[in-house]
Amino acid sequence: WQALEDPTTIDGLKAAPRDRQAQLRQIEAMKADTPLDALCRGLPPAIAQIIRHGRELEYAEAPDYGMCRDLLLEDMRAAGHAMDFAYDWGNKVLPKRRFGMF
Repeated sequence: WQALEDPTTIDGLKAAPRDRQAQLRQIEAMKADTPLDALCRGLPPAIAQIIRHGRELEYAEAPDYGMCRDLLLEDMRAAGHAMDFAYDWGNKVLPKRRFGMF
């Protein structure tokens, strides 16, 4: 998540630019070593809670989707949003249907 806020956070990678697999391994290690609170800085609190929940699950264990939904709805309401199904892209003009597919 930090890379979204500051793209320079992974500039110090030691792998050669052409060795994509080595770069991905270094990014994976960097993320694993970064505390969850730092990874989720600036995001709603529910995101860190959902990630913690996922990390605590056993391999075959199903996530508690109801809890995840409730956490996200709680954060959404706290931010003053409503689940009104009015999306940001909902007021855009859609193209005319062509060939019955669009």
